[in-house]
Amino acid sequence: EEDSKKDINLFKLFIVRSLSDFAKAYDFPGAHRTSNMIDRLMKRMDRHFFTTCYFHGSIFSAELNIRGWALIHNFAPSNPLTVKIRPQRGRLWFNP
Repeated sequence: EEDSKKDINLFKLFIVRSLSDFAKAYDFPGAHRTSNMIDRLMKRMDRHFFTTCYFHGSIFSAELNIRGWALIHNFAPSNPLTVKIRPQRGRLWFNP
């Protein structure tokens, strides 16, 4: 438990030190601040975090968790032309 608290504190420190890098985006007038694509991705990621009860163990295991989710998300077909629902079974199938 103490190791996980140390990992969380290190992660918080990383975020605080990185804030100036993220703030540079606001130096450009008229630049978009958010996008629907990012919001949709973040909602899916948040849903994943919630269903896996957020992070357990170390930062390393949490990183492996989210990297695995990202790999599945990047390579799983999600285009409506690729993914279709079979009406007779109600299951998804992939159009080759």
